[in-house]
Amino acid sequence: MKSEVNYELYPYKLLTKYFLKNNYITAETMYSVEEVPARILINANRIDIMAKWIYIDALERGINTDWAKEVYIKHIEAFSEGSFIEPGTEEKNSIDAYLQIFRELIKDIKKRGFDENISLIPVGAGDILLDGSHRTSIAAYYNYNIKIIRFEGLTRDYGTDFFKRRLLYETYLDELVFQYTFLKENIYAACVWPVANEALKKDIAVKEIESIGKIVYKREFDLGYKGLRNFMVQIYGHQTWTGTIYDKHSGVMSKVDACYKKKKKVFVIFFECDNFEIVLQVKRKIRDLFGMENHSIHISDNYLETRYISQLLLNPNSFHHLCFGNPDKHVCINEKLEEFKSNLYRHCFNLQDFVIVSDSVLAIYGLRDAENLEFLSSTGYCRMNPVQKNTAYQKHVMDLYGCTIEDMLYNSRNYFIYNGIKFASLKRIRYMKKNRGLKADRLDIGIIFFTLLSEIRFNFIQKYHLIRCRYFCYKRKYAWPFCIFKLLCENIMK
Repeated sequence: MKSEVNYELYPYKLLTKYFLKNNYITAETMYSVEEVPARILINANRIDIMAKWIYIDALERGINTDWAKEVYIKHIEAFSEGSFIEPGTEEKNSIDAYLQIFRELIKDIKKRGFDENISLIPVGAGDILLDGSHRTSIAAYYNYNIKIIRFEGLTRDYGTDFFKRRLLYETYLDELVFQYTFLKENIYAACVWPVANEALKKDIAVKEIESIGKIVYKREFDLGYKGLRNFMVQIYGHQTWTGTIYDKHSGVMSKVDACYKKKKKVFVIFFECDNFEIVLQVKRKIRDLFGMENHSIHISDNYLETRYISQLLLNPNSFHHLCFGNPDKHVCINEKLEEFKSNLYRHCFNLQDFVIVSDSVLAIYGLRDAENLEFLSSTGYCRMNPVQKNTAYQKHVMDLYGCTIEDMLYNSRNYFIYNGIKFASLKRIRYMKKNRGLKADRLDIGIIFFTLLSEIRFNFIQKYHLIRCRYFCYKRKYAWPFCIFKLLCENIMK
């Protein structure tokens, strides 16, 4: 008969009684204690770490935490099936308690580092985190080492499929995976084009990819013909066969025609693999099975391309621009963008620290041309050259755009990506023009409104079923009226 552990002895005293009992840890259970970099525990099986990371990052950068807090709350809601109670931790009995304890933990670990005398982090086979996700997330963000206790016979799977089963909206899952792609260098994106997106063929692609690596996320994207064309211009645009802005990338059209199929979506698989040669072999194998030459599937060549694909598809503003934008319409704005990028590279500026604003956003949507290229940056604002940041201008930006420069630059809800450059979202531009109140802005506000109507309609339909399922699942009273009310609040009243 196996003997129970003594909760007062090391290392068991540094683990929770709930964890020990729930995982049937006995005095005979084999373990090892090690010190490791916390970041090796960031794993697709624990995608929930990204929700904590997003919140920590917002606090650290000093940006508006509303979106980060929303992501954090929604993932805890899914985790706890709506109860906001953590088994074995009596003090975590509400979302306010979760947030308060988390913020205090962030301050403590940031100041003192990870204290191995207070706790150990239990880890299972394959460096899968078993418990202590909040502590691990903080230590990983600040790149600390932590003490772990390894139980090789245990594992966890709180990946994207787990949260799908718990009815977490794709909006939040997209954000978690979006952040994950920026932390992993062995991640790829496989895009199964609409012409090959059939149940059997999708299953074949998934099984082939599963045989060489870990699948992080599977998702379908309804780009339509226009969105697929814009997407291909973005991922293939550096190749000569696509054409240029002067011929509106005419070379892409034959590729779109070969890959597009009406009422079919782009099926995207984000996966991890440590050997690029094996990735190429699988890509060739899938293409041979489909018998469509190069028109069945595209797989990114490196993690930089993967990140770019995630920026285009997993950022809702970028996705809207793909589906409803016409970036090739005005040649002038594209010429200015190329000049802008060249100037930044020449002066060793980071492209991620700049965001295009004002009429330039309308121009890249193809709504109307713009005379000047205007932008915000962490150093200040001007039309073509950075200036020194000052407090007065920071307040001016906040009054005009309704957020700080840091929010515009680093909060993904406020920008979209085109040609590797950040652009303020249409909602931010509409907010700015309403505040500015110029006569010339009135027409622009109307144009933006009708452009956004497409997004409102899309989101309304997309979220309806999940909201209905969620609130019936949690047995909320008056679920149907609440579903309608929530849809209106989330989409129309923004």
